[in-house]
Amino acid sequence: MYYPVEFSIGEYTLHQINKFLGYSLPDQEAANVAFHIINAQSAEKNNDADGMNFAQLIGKIVNIVQHTVGGGMVNDDIHYSRFITHVKFFVERFFTDNLLVGDDETLFLHLQVKYSQAMEGAYRVEDYLLKTYNKVISKEELTYLAVHIHRLISAKKFSGKD
Repeated sequence: MYYPVEFSIGEYTLHQINKFLGYSLPDQEAANVAFHIINAQSAEKNNDADGMNFAQLIGKIVNIVQHTVGGGMVNDDIHYSRFITHVKFFVERFFTDNLLVGDDETLFLHLQVKYSQAMEGAYRVEDYLLKTYNKVISKEELTYLAVHIHRLISAKKFSGKD
């Protein structure tokens, strides 16, 4: 779900292996091929930076945010796609210790006041990461996450799915 291109390549590879070698490998092997591709795409190698950990953390963040926005996120919505893309890059930065750091808190402070529900979602993600990985994320990362959460909330209200 979070790596559709890589999974499609895995399915194609599995089909080719089965066809060429005459084997009938299980369909789950397509996911293993996808995880190898995801691992290879990682800019830096880290023991925690593997496709399975990436996908699990992405899924957990999506679940936290879905709870915050009240469910009903539409997978083919542009805001959802942008959110997933942001979370993928965030997770890669998280596992490779390359989180964004900035000094300007203007947008962060504005979001706290104006978009409290989006910030609540970002804080829930921050709390999960602290409890699970004992890692603190920067206010800049919280800000970008909250912006994407706010877009999901706004899209949901605009579409009448609230």
